[in-house]
Amino acid sequence: MKGSSFRLIGAMAVATGLVACSDGASGPATGAQISFNVATHATGAAPSRPFASPDTIVDGGGNVLVLTKVELVLKEVELKRQNDDACDSMAAGEDGCEEFESGPFLLDLPLGVGISHQITITADTGTFDQVEFKIHKPEDDGGAADVAFLAQHPDLDNVSIRVTGTFNGADFVFITDLSADEEVSINPPLVVTAQTSVDMTLMVDVSTWFLNGAVVIDPSLALKGGPLESLVQNNIEASFDFFHDDNHDGHDDDE
Repeated sequence: MKGSSFRLIGAMAVATGLVACSDGASGPATGAQISFNVATHATGAAPSRPFASPDTIVDGGGNVLVLTKVELVLKEVELKRQNDDACDSMAAGEDGCEEFESGPFLLDLPLGVGISHQITITADTGTFDQVEFKIHKPEDDGGAADVAFLAQHPDLDNVSIRVTGTFNGADFVFITDLSADEEVSINPPLVVTAQTSVDMTLMVDVSTWFLNGAVVIDPSLALKGGPLESLVQNNIEASFDFFHDDNHDGHDDDE
């Protein structure tokens, strides 16, 4: 859906420190500075249709979807080194990736206009060509981390994503127990040196979630067992992007 007239971007940034995934220790005391930012859509990229905050998606048939809150549960967010296997298959002593959040943790995606800096982390040197993470449904029998998460968010038991808003004026709450491993390419790869200072943006295009082609759909049709459940889950899995954004404008610096 890149470049579509329906494009509204919700972006997310991880707000915890970087740790080495091989041993769980804290990240290097010195090294490259990588900043993560959060935005809703690219600065200056005015949509071709009326736009206001909260996010609004309109199709040619007059359907209007207004998103007022989007919550997403993630875990095991990692930067993957180029030409390395995943962490769980690393040879002893090799750092195949850098993990900057084990989770699970809740992201309340900031809907609306603007971009804001979230956190600066210190990373090891190397070349990274993917960001990997899991869309995760916390469960009360899912281990200590899930139990701790649910103690703070009991209403998200077996829920990985929750969206509230209105469809054609009627209130809706959409929830899903989608579990998925995401691998998003960094193109060109992120080359980290001791002198690197770079801003990266991890984004999710929430405007595509409830689209069937060019038609905005009723989110209730995508609830568990609904006729459009698979369609929306596929849209969600395809909605992530990760790119260089040193000038904080919500655009990929390399395009």
